[in-house]
Amino acid sequence: MFEIAKGITGPSREPLGFVIVYQSVQDQAQTWSALPERLSISKLDGTLIYENRKPANLSWAPLDVTMVSRIHGTTLLIERSPRILLFYGGTGFMLSFLLIVTFIFGASRLSRRQQLSEAKVGALAQDAADLEARVQDRTRALRDEIDQHKQTELALKESQSQLVQAAKFKVLNDMATGLAHEISQPLFALNATLDTLEHQLGTQSGPVRSSLGKAQRVTGRIGRILNNLKSFARKEQAEPVPVELSHVVASALEMLEHETARSQITLVHTLPLRPLFGMATPTRLQQVIVNLVSNSIDAVAKDGSGNVRIEYTENDA
Repeated sequence: MFEIAKGITGPSREPLGFVIVYQSVQDQAQTWSALPERLSISKLDGTLIYENRKPANLSWAPLDVTMVSRIHGTTLLIERSPRILLFYGGTGFMLSFLLIVTFIFGASRLSRRQQLSEAKVGALAQDAADLEARVQDRTRALRDEIDQHKQTELALKESQSQLVQAAKFKVLNDMATGLAHEISQPLFALNATLDTLEHQLGTQSGPVRSSLGKAQRVTGRIGRILNNLKSFARKEQAEPVPVELSHVVASALEMLEHETARSQITLVHTLPLRPLFGMATPTRLQQVIVNLVSNSIDAVAKDGSGNVRIEYTENDA
């Protein structure tokens, strides 16, 4: 016989009494006999009170679980059969094994995914670096191409400027040639008249003779200027020949006397101590000297006035 007691309280939780239920072991024996588990009830001293089935010839160990209940001072001990223990133990082992395998497999898959993610990140970083390098290379190529286009544009503008200058120079040459031709005829007649007057005067001296000499010097200078203009405008295809440099420079400066007088620039031509010769085409050399001296006059004229000095230096080489 064992009992179960439970206290009863009122609405204010004040104790009203106890409900005590008494249950006989024999009454529960029919219910306990249907349990799949082996059930034994014994006293604390080991005396067996109830057992729901006869023990089989199996080797089994008691379960280290003791349930204490108020059964008239006895201890209720529930034990499982070895087969059930083996089944549950094997099931637990298999579940544990499956959990371990699942954990290892999951960890492996996680590690694999992590490695794949790191590989993808590395590949993306490498692709980004390659793309950045290609962009930098293309940027440098475009910058070089732009610089080259700018240089080409500058060269084209320079060529256009040179073509314009060449066209102007050709027009000036044509004008100089026509002007020299138009002046040459009356100048020739004037020189012939002066020569006739000189012949008529003979050895006569006086103011008339002095004026005649001045007129002859002026016409001679005009003739030299016309000859220089004709040489300057003429297209010369001759090979370079030895030329005396000071003579070529002097003829070029004669054509620039009017320009220097107009711009208030003084030309200082210092002759060499001895004649200096060089291999050149006289007309082309004269054109170069006129161009250089003309540019020098324009540069000095920006400051108002000044001197343009021409000197000669010998080179032993």
